Amino acid sequence: MQQIPLRLIMDADPKVRTILKMAPGGNLPFMKGEGDVEYICGNCDEVLVSGVTRDQIANIVFVCPVCGLHNDTHDGPSPFQTRA
Repeated sequence: MQQIPLRLIMDADPKVRTILKMAPGGNLPFMKGEGDVEYICGNCDEVLVSGVTRDQIANIVFVCPVCGLHNDTHDGPSPFQTRA
């Protein structure tokens, strides 16, 4: 399965973006399907979405329940990066 790191962003406006945040005790991934792509946190590599096709997920921000950072499914360069 191909793993694609998501773009990290500082925050997202819930009035214009869909933001998914896991409830305490929730189980990852947020979404699971039959495709061949996994989207992983751009910081800690946690699998946030599994088994989708490359362009199936769009305009969603996932808040990683492991590290707490905002992961954007929109293409483009990250406004910040926490990895060395």
